[in-house]
Amino acid sequence: ELGADRQPGQPLLAPRPVFEAADARDNGSLTLEVYASLRSPYTAIAFDNAIALARDSGVTLSLRPVLPMVMRGAPMTREKGMYIFLDTAREARAAGVRFGKFYDPIGEPVRRCYSLYPWAVEQGRGVELMSSFLRHAFAEGVNTNSDAGLRKVVEAAGLNWAEAQQHLGKPGWEPLLEENRLAMYTAGLWGVPSFRLLDENGAEVLSLWGQDRLWRVAREIQRLRPAS
Repeated sequence: ELGADRQPGQPLLAPRPVFEAADARDNGSLTLEVYASLRSPYTAIAFDNAIALARDSGVTLSLRPVLPMVMRGAPMTREKGMYIFLDTAREARAAGVRFGKFYDPIGEPVRRCYSLYPWAVEQGRGVELMSSFLRHAFAEGVNTNSDAGLRKVVEAAGLNWAEAQQHLGKPGWEPLLEENRLAMYTAGLWGVPSFRLLDENGAEVLSLWGQDRLWRVAREIQRLRPAS
């Protein structure tokens, strides 16, 4: 449309790197920090793959949710917002990931779900709650601002809705997300999804941003894996 690619049928000048986690094995000495937001389209299409990478490679997963940028006061024009959604759709198609039937969860839906996050972590389902919310909001078009919509999210995460209602809307989750934001900024990262790979001593060996950088994380895990 912009005339930037006048021969779309030609091979790419720089082919998209292949994401392969099968050969990237670790004994748990490495830690993968995943910085994610419940309102990030880019996070939505990378989240499950990032979690699967940690699981399949044997590294220790540290999920570090943060508040969406626009809910932290970052400016967002309509044009930028449209670009992000269109670009995410393109990335999702290339990666074979479901995306596009979305119901924007900005504001109260995000806060309500985050209010459940500490409880979900106690139940061992924090990852599942975030995965379910992202899927329902960005791939299934569920209105997560309604109790009916949030109930679908909660129950799909393997959690009890009646028990969830006892924690819904309660404060106390904010300091955790602020701590994660500060850690992300300290690492020189600014947006989500971002990833940090740490060695057994907690020292950073890799930090990067972007849903299309998981291949780089997988290769670094493979490079650092213990000799068999």
